[in-house]
Amino acid sequence: MKSDRRVKYTQRVLKESLLKILQERPIERVTVKEICDRADINRSTFYVHYGSPQELLDSIKNELYDEIKAKKKDFTDIKAYMRQICETIYEYRDLMSVLLRAGHMEQLFQAAALWKDDFVDAFTRMGMPAERIEMAYLFITCGAFACIFTWAMGGFTTGIDAISDEVYKLTIGALNNFSREED
Repeated sequence: MKSDRRVKYTQRVLKESLLKILQERPIERVTVKEICDRADINRSTFYVHYGSPQELLDSIKNELYDEIKAKKKDFTDIKAYMRQICETIYEYRDLMSVLLRAGHMEQLFQAAALWKDDFVDAFTRMGMPAERIEMAYLFITCGAFACIFTWAMGGFTTGIDAISDEVYKLTIGALNNFSREED
C-alpha cells in the first residue's frame, strides 16, 4: 500500500512540475533535470516512470482523454450532456489551459470525437441533410467548446447551471436552424 501511494505521489509531482514548466516554454526545451529539480525527485526515479519529458506529457494528455471518456454519458439528454461537459472542462481547466497554450490540443479533439456518432444519430433523426451533418458537428462542437472553455477560464462570470443552459439554448437554436434545407 505504501508503495502505491509513493508511486502516485511521484507521478503527480512530476506531472505538476512539467505543467508548471510548460507555462514558461515548449516541451522541446524541457529537460528531465529541470522537471526533477522542480519536483525534488531524482533523475533515476523519473526514468523508472517515464522515458522522456515528451513521454510524461503524453501520459498527462492520455490521462485527460481517459477521464473525459470515462465521464461520457448518454447523449439522449442534450441539456444534461452540456452540463457534464461544463463540469469536466471546469475540473480540468488548468491542464487544458496549459495544453492549449502549448499547442497540444489533440486529446481535446479526440474527446470531441467520442460523441461524433451521437451527434450524427441526433442530426439524422432531426432530418438534417447528410451533406450538412459534418459541418453541423464541427460548428456545434467548436462553438460549445469555445464558450465553455472561456467560461472555465473566468471569461464569463456565471455559474455552471447558467453557462450549461446558455450553451444548450445556443446549440438547440443552431441545430434547429441548421437542420432546415436551404431555400
